[in-house]
Amino acid sequence: MRGRHEPPTRWSFYASVAGSAMKLVIVALALVAGVVLLTQGFDTVGSLPRGSTGTETTTSPPTDATTTPPPEETCERTGVVVYIYNGTNVTGLAALAGELISPPYVVPEVGNAASTFETTRLYWRAAADRVEAECLRDEFFPGGDVQQLERGSGVPRDAQVAVYLGSDFAADNPA
Repeated sequence: MRGRHEPPTRWSFYASVAGSAMKLVIVALALVAGVVLLTQGFDTVGSLPRGSTGTETTTSPPTDATTTPPPEETCERTGVVVYIYNGTNVTGLAALAGELISPPYVVPEVGNAASTFETTRLYWRAAADRVEAECLRDEFFPGGDVQQLERGSGVPRDAQVAVYLGSDFAADNPA
C-alpha cells in the first residue's frame, strides 16, 4: 500500500516527544562536555600555579647530590620558552626582565601575576626544563626559588619555564 498515510496515534505522539527529548538531552550533554573540555584543556595566562597564594615565602631545601643536576647537563638557553609575570607593584618589571633575558631565551609574553611575591619563583615544566630554570636563576634571578610547575597551573602549555618576579628582583632592578 504505497502512498497511504496512517492517522497519528497516541503512541506515535509519545514516541515523537520521547525522541525529541532524547535529542535535547544529547545536545545538552555535548554542550556540557565541550565547556568542561575547554575550561580544563586550556590554561589562562597570568594565573598562579596551583597551591600557591603568591604571598607566602618559601625557603629552598638544602641541595645535595640527589637534587643537583649532573655536571654534564648544560643550559640550552637558545630557544627556551620563558613566560614572565610581575608579582610586585612595580610597573614594567616583567617587561624589563623579558628584555634582560632575551635573546637567547624566547619570551612570548609578559604579564602581571594575580598576587604579589616576596621572592622570585621560577617554575619548570618538564624534568629537562629544570636545568634551564636553575640556569636562569643563577644568571638573572639570584636567590630565586626553583620549583616544578604543577598541572593545571594556568601557565601556557608551551612554557618551559615560568618566572614570577618578587620584591627581591624589584629591589635589585628598579624599572
